[in-house]
Amino acid sequence: YDNLVADLGGEPLSGVGFAMGDMVLELVLAHYGRRPALAASSARVLVTVFGPEGMASAAQAAARFRKAGVATALYPEPARLDKQLKYADICAIPFAAILGPEEEKAGRVAIKDLGAKLQETLSWDEAIARLKA
Repeated sequence: YDNLVADLGGEPLSGVGFAMGDMVLELVLAHYGRRPALAASSARVLVTVFGPEGMASAAQAAARFRKAGVATALYPEPARLDKQLKYADICAIPFAAILGPEEEKAGRVAIKDLGAKLQETLSWDEAIARLKA
């Protein structure tokens, strides 16, 4: 770490340091049997994103679910739907909210039960009630 500050634009300064990333920490915890059993996600629904133009409406949908008391995750970027559904599966999120152009135009939302592989297009009130049940 000698002269690291100078390399970044500051005054020359000698130093000593240590770094340990999260992967090393995970290995140490696993080795000693101390790795906590955490749920992948507490979200009940993943709001999917259709293209860059759909990001704002997806964020509004997520806010609407959250305001109704539904634990919600929002996919962070536009991506293929199958990639977003796979992410929900990995995170153990049981439902996906699909707000494509057709649903948005009709003022409705498609809710996909990822375990049962069933999808229904519902009104917002029906969707919220289904997710809270």
